[in-house]
Amino acid sequence: MRQRHHRGVRRSGPSTERADAVDVGGATVLAQGRLSYGRDSITAVATSRQPVTVPTDASVDDFLAAVADERRRADALRLCAILRDVTGEPPVMWGPSIVGFGSYHGPTGDWPLAGFSPRKQQLVLYLVGGYEERYPTLLARLGPHRTGKGCLYLKRLDDVDEGTLRELVERTVRVHKGVDRSHRPE
Repeated sequence: MRQRHHRGVRRSGPSTERADAVDVGGATVLAQGRLSYGRDSITAVATSRQPVTVPTDASVDDFLAAVADERRRADALRLCAILRDVTGEPPVMWGPSIVGFGSYHGPTGDWPLAGFSPRKQQLVLYLVGGYEERYPTLLARLGPHRTGKGCLYLKRLDDVDEGTLRELVERTVRVHKGVDRSHRPE
């Protein structure tokens, strides 16, 4: 029978041959959390993978100094100072591209209390999930921004109200520390 290689999995006919695979009810469950039914494989929730977004020993200063765009670098340095001040925590690299402050244990593991990443097109702040519903008045006062699930996107730090930004971060930290368990909108 002809063997095929697929993403590091050696296949021989309809079954998957692998030392870290377990047969469960006719399906093969691989260590990466994939299910294999014969020649077809279905992606399932990965339960044995290590998270990428974990604290590292990488230098925050080196990371921020490497930001190519001068304005984005200046905004990142200023935002780093704001988050350090509000959280009272030192900046730590979380994975390859997130600067995080403090940590909390959530339902999917450890995460920074607050964090940011200076992306090419914008600054991305990582706040508490559902902040759009929790703090609509603050967001209305903030200035130009876009929102995503737990993320706040800013083009330029000079365009937003710093006091409002600080308040959003303070509230995020309180929620993550369990001080503010309110899920009610403002």
